[in-house]
Amino acid sequence: MGELRSKMYTALVLRNYSKETIKSYLFACKHFAKYFNKSPRELGSAEIREYFKYLVEEKQASCSLQRQTRAGLRFLYESVLNREGLVKDIPIARRRGKPLPQYLSPKEVKRFFKAIKDPRHLMMLEIVYATGVRTGELVKLKVSDIDSTRKVIIVRKGKGNKTRHTLLPRKLLNKLRKYWLEYRPKEWLFEGKRGHCCQTVPQKACQKEQVSFVD
Repeated sequence: MGELRSKMYTALVLRNYSKETIKSYLFACKHFAKYFNKSPRELGSAEIREYFKYLVEEKQASCSLQRQTRAGLRFLYESVLNREGLVKDIPIARRRGKPLPQYLSPKEVKRFFKAIKDPRHLMMLEIVYATGVRTGELVKLKVSDIDSTRKVIIVRKGKGNKTRHTLLPRKLLNKLRKYWLEYRPKEWLFEGKRGHCCQTVPQKACQKEQVSFVD
């Protein structure tokens, strides 16, 4: 997309879209252009419908990917190319029925946490379990985001690029204090080689411990 991608990126930044949204919108438009091997300037409603037909029938894309693609293309055509109405009527396939998720009982949760060997991984997963923060939010927590006085955790620029507060249970606060005394993190609560640790760290830790838990 070249010059058009740069123009779209600038438009997204100026409208204060989050980094994650910018990345997903650009990704969607890139693959749309790649499918036809043409610039979106040369494509219209017929090609958009054909592409969504491909996503549903051949790629079997999830509803979230379809929504992401529609939102990205709509921004491109309406906010960058000033071509209204090409995308807004594109339907999203209905979500297929899924079985209800199975949750661990309190006893199983205790067993799961007991199976975790790495103290940092345990601290990460206990925060997620106790507060409901997303892994992308978890790894970006700073030491200063732990407000022990008000007993809240400040989640900065979470979903929708909004800042919110989540309750900090006393038991978790005590564990966080012990964690800080042991590891002494300076800025990021969970430090990595280039700042905060990667989002895949708690995800992989959870997957790994699930295997040992089941075994």
